[in-house]
Amino acid sequence: MKRQHNNNNNVNKDQAGYNKSDENKVHGLSIFGVELGFLVEEYAGSRGSFPPKPRKNKHVVYVATIEKAGGLVNWMVEGGGGRSGGVGVVVVDEVHMLAEQGGRGASLGSTLTKIRFAATDVQVVGMSATVGNLKELAQNHRISCFPYSEEQLGYDRDQVGGLVGEVVPQHSCLVFCPTRRSCEAVAEMLCRVLSKELKQFCHSEKVSLYRTLVEEGGGSVCPILRKTIHFGVAYHHSGVTEGEKRHWRKATWQGLCVVSAALPPLLLGSIFLLVIIQAPFTGREFLTRARYKQMVGRAGRAGLDTSGESFLILQPQQLFQARSLLVSEVEECRSTLEQDAFWALQASRNPTSTIDVNAKVKELVERLRKKGLVRVKLENRLHSPAKQEKDSYCPAQRTTENVGGVGEESPGSTSGLPALHSLDKNVAHAFACPVADSDVLTVSRLGHAAIKGNVDLDLAGRLYTDLCVARENLAVNSHLHLLYLVTPYQPLSSTPLVPDVLYAAYMALGEEELKVARLLGITEGVVVKLRIGHKSKVDWGVVERFYVALLLHQVWSGAGIWEASNTFHVHRGFTQQTLTAAAAFALSVYHFCQGQFW
Repeated sequence: MKRQHNNNNNVNKDQAGYNKSDENKVHGLSIFGVELGFLVEEYAGSRGSFPPKPRKNKHVVYVATIEKAGGLVNWMVEGGGGRSGGVGVVVVDEVHMLAEQGGRGASLGSTLTKIRFAATDVQVVGMSATVGNLKELAQNHRISCFPYSEEQLGYDRDQVGGLVGEVVPQHSCLVFCPTRRSCEAVAEMLCRVLSKELKQFCHSEKVSLYRTLVEEGGGSVCPILRKTIHFGVAYHHSGVTEGEKRHWRKATWQGLCVVSAALPPLLLGSIFLLVIIQAPFTGREFLTRARYKQMVGRAGRAGLDTSGESFLILQPQQLFQARSLLVSEVEECRSTLEQDAFWALQASRNPTSTIDVNAKVKELVERLRKKGLVRVKLENRLHSPAKQEKDSYCPAQRTTENVGGVGEESPGSTSGLPALHSLDKNVAHAFACPVADSDVLTVSRLGHAAIKGNVDLDLAGRLYTDLCVARENLAVNSHLHLLYLVTPYQPLSSTPLVPDVLYAAYMALGEEELKVARLLGITEGVVVKLRIGHKSKVDWGVVERFYVALLLHQVWSGAGIWEASNTFHVHRGFTQQTLTAAAAFALSVYHFCQGQFW
């Protein structure tokens, strides 16, 4: 089911149409009428009155048979209280009824002719899948038709192509899709539905754009874009490289790219005459009111267009949620700081709060101490000047004996604290005591290094441990170990690890690279277990990071982004983003080491 959201300035929008199931039409429209403030009146059989009852300050949608629609048009055009100017659009379902014998076809033709000459500003939309002379019909009756055959309906059931065909190539259109795969599928589908004449529109400029994309991809172009570029159709999602996105945005402004299928977060800085929302979802989440307003706000350029149109395509089971979407208030903007580890600091703003803020702050400080990010100066506890500079984070106490469990502490130690058995009794007692109000806190070396390197505080200890292991066992005969160290931690949660690909890449490694894998605890036995679906004792985070390092290593060894992406079964955009993230993280590691102990 399709529902239209207009940004036009029409003060009244009336529809006249014919359908075998008028009651279903009325019921479907009434759901929106109640919430959006317009009336739905049925003119079929004994229903409906002439002249229509006047409705002050109310928009009316008339659902009518051919005969009743003729009466409505006669009344509006031939007097009707001067309401002919209030008609916005006339929709004719099953427009092939013009050819029906027995007078009904002639009656419909007469009604459309009156509209054509008496209301030239009214848009007439005809829908049918069985019209052979569509262009002639549209020209004679000034109808905007949706030319769909049964075959076309099979792969474009929502008739997105018909909506797009109304505005291209003179104007541009944006189709929002819920997933990356649907973006690509919609782009391919539109090329099957749209007129072949689009290929001739700006043909030479499209050829030049294609050559630019080939050069951008190092001789490779996406097979889908290779087909869609001739129609001026493109898709945008996170799997597309930044260079491709840049060229397609430029092509959109130049009028070469007339249709873009994109995910909702993308292309929000561009403006199109027509916006189509293929489904009210972002991934698996239903649209929010704020996101919906952002999407439909792309329709119409301020200063260039007087209006814009947007369509939200719905399925019957989505009507209730869509009703709430259209009439609900925009969501409030609330900071997520209170959901973070520092939420206790937010509680102090509420004078009626029963939360013990001081206790929460102490709890936070203890967590930071355990991570080794802050320390307590000991002059107040030991009264000894020789102990004042003792750091409560003592990295020398760490051990790297178990390389398979990177980051493990020596026996008897706690996370971020030195082994108490190695300290003087009084010093050990001072370390073990919880923080007090009289204590003086200062940032530890690790804390300074994390800030200097712009490293996430939760990851600082893990990075330090990895660097300690590397300092003792750095493999300098291969770049793989260095690439592993600069592989960022954050993106790994979405890493699409394929066990068969990991196995093939592992078996293709040279002896020096295999030494790096064994140093990390990743042996051939571990890889084989993962391939057959068994679990391994090696930390899964280490495996994921090593997998991404293998991708970076292949690019470093001379493979292009396309080749490496195909080998690891990932989008080319993911590979490019990983390269960019690794370069940025390498700089962070460099500054981290300068601020730490090396």
